[in-house]
Amino acid sequence: MLPKIPLPGPQNPRSYLQYYGFEYPRLKSYGGIVLLTAFSIAAVYLGYRLHGRFNGVEIVGTDVAMAILALGALVVGYQQWREAREEASMEKYYERLDIANRRREQNPNSVHDRMKNSIPELANEDPSFLMYAYVELDNLEYVACKYRLGYMRHRQALRGLCTFQRRCLAPDFRRVAAIRVKHGDYRHYTVNIACRVCDEMDKEIVKLHEAAPSQHSILLEKRV
Repeated sequence: MLPKIPLPGPQNPRSYLQYYGFEYPRLKSYGGIVLLTAFSIAAVYLGYRLHGRFNGVEIVGTDVAMAILALGALVVGYQQWREAREEASMEKYYERLDIANRRREQNPNSVHDRMKNSIPELANEDPSFLMYAYVELDNLEYVACKYRLGYMRHRQALRGLCTFQRRCLAPDFRRVAAIRVKHGDYRHYTVNIACRVCDEMDKEIVKLHEAAPSQHSILLEKRV
């Protein structure tokens, strides 16, 4: 059984995630509020300024204000629609990826034999274990992507990060993840996060091994 170890980095959820490379959009949570506030201010100001006669045409300030507010609501609605489409597209992609992974699980040896030369460093690894490591990397990327788009709160993303950290306690997993994530098809921020976790875990495990060699020797293995 792998022992518990103290995980490195800041303890505040948001700063802890930033430490490992998670990015959160600053205005994502308040974008709609900011837009509506701006349109409301513009509506009040222009409604007051334009009230009266203008080039012989009677202009009612409240009508101007209502038109601006309606435009603001339309803009915010369009923004939310685009965000919903973006999230739906992302969810669909990971659904299709999960289908592919499940089909691969049905016959991992056959798939591995045909694809093992794509990553020579992992050609001799157990196919089932490779599949497990790939799924965990996909899960990490899913969390990082949703967090980056503002669709996941800090504590939820932290849960995903901590799960990956616990997986990285196993030397074989840490080694495979560090190799696999660098082969092109993962997003740059996923690569940065996974490599940072593996590097930090290596440092922590070395420290623990030096402090108590017999207790933590199982965790210590040099990564390729």
